[in-house]
Amino acid sequence: MSGPIVRDVEPSEEKIAQFADYEEARLEQRYSLTTAFDEMAFCFSFGRQARHLYRYGVRGDCSSTLSHFRFCLSLKAKSSEDARSAMVAQERERAYQAASGPSSQDVWSIRRQPPSDFPPKDLAEAQTFG
Repeated sequence: MSGPIVRDVEPSEEKIAQFADYEEARLEQRYSLTTAFDEMAFCFSFGRQARHLYRYGVRGDCSSTLSHFRFCLSLKAKSSEDARSAMVAQERERAYQAASGPSSQDVWSIRRQPPSDFPPKDLAEAQTFG
């Protein structure tokens, strides 16, 4: 099995803006210190680590949840306007990463014509009645 499919096309500004606008409505909840702590604690929990070790053979990587918790902690030292602009900038970066990463749509390629061997000859012969 090969690695993840990476698109060569840069995501459109419109797509990034749509994703960021949708997520901006939930900024307060996402950047809540309590929520960030809960996510970090779950990531480091024994159950999650054991499941990840069982499924993938390695310990789960919690660096992103830890950095998110640290970011939320740093927001407490900022004024509300500075914190809001830092949250929006962080969301824009997250939106860019999500839009430029692999997609479930990358698995399939669109065909304009059926394959040359379709339908297979054995299948066509098997379906003849008579």
